[in-house]
Amino acid sequence: MAFPSITKTWHNAPYAAIDPTRPELSVARKNVLVTGGVIGIGASTVYAFAKAGASSVAILGHIINKVDVDRTFEDIVAQIGLIDIGVHNTAYMSALRSMKDADADEWWKAYEVNVLGSFNVISVFLKKFFFPSYSH
Repeated sequence: MAFPSITKTWHNAPYAAIDPTRPELSVARKNVLVTGGVIGIGASTVYAFAKAGASSVAILGHIINKVDVDRTFEDIVAQIGLIDIGVHNTAYMSALRSMKDADADEWWKAYEVNVLGSFNVISVFLKKFFFPSYSH
């Protein structure tokens, strides 16, 4: 059974219309930050931005600890300058199981990465780049 899709055409590989080497898709002189850019879709995203000419592509991996996220943002900005493009890609999914068979530690890890981690990344990003003088 095919995976249901709301799109007219399903692509499993890059195609000409989204080729990052197309001049109109250039990100030359842009600094990019990708969370979860080590494997899977994130790694492909990092590769595509590099191929499209990004000045730099930073990868943010561990996002559960807000202090670490804040420090990493500071380090990234100190090294490459302001972030022009952000892609929040980090996610975690444990094996699908019924509640009676679910592992509480796996469930909690998914919550920490997908909910708490997303909150940390978005919160730090907004405070640093959109509302830097906001003190509340």
